[in-house]
Amino acid sequence: MNNRLTVNDEGVQRMIDNNSAMYYSNQMIIPQNMTHRPVNTIKAYSTKQEEWKKWCLEQRFGDGKIATDQKLIYFLAEYVMKRGRKLRRNTDGVLLL
Repeated sequence: MNNRLTVNDEGVQRMIDNNSAMYYSNQMIIPQNMTHRPVNTIKAYSTKQEEWKKWCLEQRFGDGKIATDQKLIYFLAEYVMKRGRKLRRNTDGVLLL
């Protein structure tokens, strides 16, 4: 008996092809976008991106750190919202709101 999976449904094959094309498109556009990103944007988001990467690694997602709607909502609900608000202080130690 042949154990190979065959796809006879055109809709399923189209969905697979589209998802594959979107994935590879994302992989190509991200590095291009990074080369044109302003320095202040890099500074502002680098720590937040590291938090995201660390969290994704801890969760052991099959797709790694690729952001999806569901994954972002889960991250916000389980990581960001539970830790509460990060309070910043100025150079004198006074809380900034």
